[in-house]
Amino acid sequence: MDLFNAQNKRKTRLTLLIICLATALPSFVNAQYHLAVEAQYVLGFNSKEINLHHQSASENLGHGYQFMITNSYHLPQSKFEPTFKIGTKYLYTSGQMDDLSYTTETYKFAMGLGTRYHIDSTFTVGAIFGLENNLDFDYFRTQTSDLFRYTAQGEIQYKIRPKWNAMLIYEYAFYPTSGHYLFTNPQHQIKVGFTYQIL
Repeated sequence: MDLFNAQNKRKTRLTLLIICLATALPSFVNAQYHLAVEAQYVLGFNSKEINLHHQSASENLGHGYQFMITNSYHLPQSKFEPTFKIGTKYLYTSGQMDDLSYTTETYKFAMGLGTRYHIDSTFTVGAIFGLENNLDFDYFRTQTSDLFRYTAQGEIQYKIRPKWNAMLIYEYAFYPTSGHYLFTNPQHQIKVGFTYQIL
């Protein structure tokens, strides 16, 4: 009897999933697809003191750049635009620790999933959940912990020309926040740049 009930529950869940997808599919079929590229200057900083081997570090502002490809769907009769991003980020950081200077460089593979909201034809705001490799690829092993870094991002876009938008992004890393990871990839990052709409 328990096996029969479990099978019925699975069938019910599958049916509900199919109904939900079938209901949502027409919206995505009729949605207007957009493909765009983004380029940003990145400025990074930490709000807490960073320690490594019980030594505190005095950090300068980190800086770098980011390039992303954006896929989005502007839903019909809606101001929402579900968005998926994929790209790469480079960061250079420097500072002093125990009377010694240090510099670091890191490259990250980044993805983002979220939505934008069109306030009007000129202004757009968005919220994105971000994912990137926490460890550099030289040290990226499946058995290692903290492989990925998770972020929350807020963005504002302003249309300056028909296919060009100026954009401002604030990104906050909420995991992991161990000090040795934040040396090369600060917890707070501000990104300023442009997006060009291809489609």
